[in-house]
Amino acid sequence: MADNPNSMPKFFQFRPPHVLAAPVNPADINTIQGVYPRKPAQLPAVGGNEGVAVVRQVGAKATNRFVPGQWVIPAAPMLGWWRTEMTVPADALIALDPLVPDGCPAAEALDLAQAATLTVNPTSAMRMLADYVDLDQAGMFVQNGANSGVGRAAIQIAKARGIASINVVRKRASPEADAALADELYALGASLVVTDEEAADARGMASKLRKVAGNEAEAKPQLGLNCVGGRSSVSLAKMLAHRGVLVTYGGMSKRPVTLPTGLLIFNDIEARGFWMTRWIESASSEAKHAMYAQLVAWMASRELTVEAQAYPFDTDGLAAALAALDGPYTPAKPLFVMPAAL
Repeated sequence: MADNPNSMPKFFQFRPPHVLAAPVNPADINTIQGVYPRKPAQLPAVGGNEGVAVVRQVGAKATNRFVPGQWVIPAAPMLGWWRTEMTVPADALIALDPLVPDGCPAAEALDLAQAATLTVNPTSAMRMLADYVDLDQAGMFVQNGANSGVGRAAIQIAKARGIASINVVRKRASPEADAALADELYALGASLVVTDEEAADARGMASKLRKVAGNEAEAKPQLGLNCVGGRSSVSLAKMLAHRGVLVTYGGMSKRPVTLPTGLLIFNDIEARGFWMTRWIESASSEAKHAMYAQLVAWMASRELTVEAQAYPFDTDGLAAALAALDGPYTPAKPLFVMPAAL
């Protein structure tokens, strides 16, 4: 499909770029259900909030900002990436190629999964690790849902920055499954992986945190990232250092974040909320460019990787991708691979 090129006459436009790949995120499903806070500007609308496309031809009013063959990603939300072609205003896209170190083409430096999933999970992890607490080389943070897409990105970004990560995951059906998941996260660079049951044991966690910090007496995370809510968020809050910050960006348990009064009064912790869309809409072009350039550099050096399961962009592929998203846990993000990428 392609939008009507005459619908945006004020903008320099592309001849329809070929979409190469687009992931399926939970927020995409929430948007379709009508429960996501941000709605498409008009209906009918196309699903998919992120992806990667290749520029085929630049419109007549073009500057030298884009050139044919470049990979591009969204600069704005709700563009609708579950399609094979799209016509969009220039300021709705970001060229990846100029961001790659050493002038290497994005198609050579990155794989499709890295490029297509750049603008949601890695950006969220990077912003939360940078914007709330000054985590220096001796810093430490704790997160639940550590096996999620954001969680895995946070582990890798923290490792690249020299920050220790304490990672809480839901207890699996067997000790073998617990160990297998822990091994996955340790391979990404996790400093410590514990189950939610272990995280609830304050005395046991204090000992584990000291070992991570080199047996320092007061080894506590300055930052907590919460995507679960309920009792898990309380466990995170109890681990935080004095005046630590608990940042909530999701609620997978569908239970509220309820913090003990003592932590607020005597530990003076702070509770904040994070939504990547809000940051994108308020940040300067320079801040966005710096963020994407750093993420692309980490991806090009393979310090930041993405695991995805490819599905063809057809009726069967759509059904299979949605089933995978709603099925048993898998670290691989469902990814539509369009005909142009084959």
